[in-house]
Amino acid sequence: MSGGVKRKLDNQSIEKKYEIILQLEKGTKPADLSCQHGIPANTISGWKKKADMIKQMYEKSVFDPARKKLRVAEHKDVDDALFQWFTNTRATNLPVNGPLLMEKADIIAAKLGHPDFKASQGWLDHFKKRHNIVFKAICGESAAVQQEQVDSWLKTQMRTILDTYETRNIFNADETGLTVLVPANMDGSQKLPLYVIGKSKNPRCFKQTKVLQCDYDGQPSAWITGDLFSAWVKKVGQEVPSREKEGGTDRGQL
Repeated sequence: MSGGVKRKLDNQSIEKKYEIILQLEKGTKPADLSCQHGIPANTISGWKKKADMIKQMYEKSVFDPARKKLRVAEHKDVDDALFQWFTNTRATNLPVNGPLLMEKADIIAAKLGHPDFKASQGWLDHFKKRHNIVFKAICGESAAVQQEQVDSWLKTQMRTILDTYETRNIFNADETGLTVLVPANMDGSQKLPLYVIGKSKNPRCFKQTKVLQCDYDGQPSAWITGDLFSAWVKKVGQEVPSREKEGGTDRGQL
């Protein structure tokens, strides 16, 4: 390795090192992070050994007067919460892009009581610079949630949870390539309306439509986010008991 390349690796920003340390602590392997960030795995392993020092340097850099203008965001609580969400999401190798960050920022700002906040492209650019974020394609064998963790959870915790419910109250909802959830309960006695995620909140094709035979939401990337899924689960939880009382006469009953 040439001296110039080595110095470039040594001079990786403290924010980048801090982000990778957080991902390592979430269980992401150095090899996967190497592929994701374009940094040699042995360099990342070296940072792992210096995790405490890197964290201290990061905390110190937040208050560095020379970088104050770049580091301090107008809504710091939103900035901090979003960066934490970003690092947690990237630690599970889930893809994150600009529109998704902007949408999540607006959601966080609303929850933190900042109605004046609106994520713009300019805001996104400054956020990425503050945290040295570069969007790259996710690769490697664990280019999804860590499969070993998923398998372990399914065999232990999920089984314990399922044992507390009757089969008619346990539903499976698979997401298709068109971002459509297809939910039905375990004993096959009930199906729920399809849940479709599109890019537009109010598609023009719905203009003359008064009733949809499905549940619909819009999201810029047409993904089902955690917030959308949580809201859908709460809605289903309120509707299922009423369907049972009506004797299964609505559209969702088999």
